[in-house]
Amino acid sequence: MLVKLIKQPELKDRRGTLIYCLESYDCSSIREYLIELTETGNFEVAMQADIILEEQGLR
Repeated sequence: MLVKLIKQPELKDRRGTLIYCLESYDCSSIREYLIELTETGNFEVAMQADIILEEQGLR
């Protein structure tokens, strides 16, 4: 449900906090999406996605 919210186009430049909320969940099923965010998201989104990938050993 949270990922569905994050993917909404109208939230494109306001996803940072929502990405942060993913930290406490197992994100292995959305690994590819997180990698995509590190490459295409704004600074806050890219950094937060990268932190999740690193902390959960998904890199």
